[in-house]
Amino acid sequence: MTLRVTYIGEDVSASGFALAGARVHRVPADPDRVRPLLEAARGDSDLVILNEAHALCVGDALHALLLREPVPPVLVLPAMDVRAGPPREVVRRARSVLGLTQPGSSERTEEISQ
Repeated sequence: MTLRVTYIGEDVSASGFALAGARVHRVPADPDRVRPLLEAARGDSDLVILNEAHALCVGDALHALLLREPVPPVLVLPAMDVRAGPPREVVRRARSVLGLTQPGSSERTEEISQ
């Protein structure tokens, strides 16, 4: 059985999901465009992935929809500003999980250079 995945979001991530075999919708984060795509995708997908900006533009309507109908799941893909690098908390937690720092240590997380 093939998992039917739909991605709704910006071009860069959409290209990667398309290469992985997902159905993609490259649209601006506009509620009038995202909302109908989201509803249609939930009707014929096993998993829907939304870019964070697109999820935010739909707002409370997304939460209401998921409370009413939790299946198929909707995964919100956090937006990352590639120029700024990963957020410090993500880097700190990843290092902790990988055993590179002690949990809760006050060690300063180094910025990742590009």
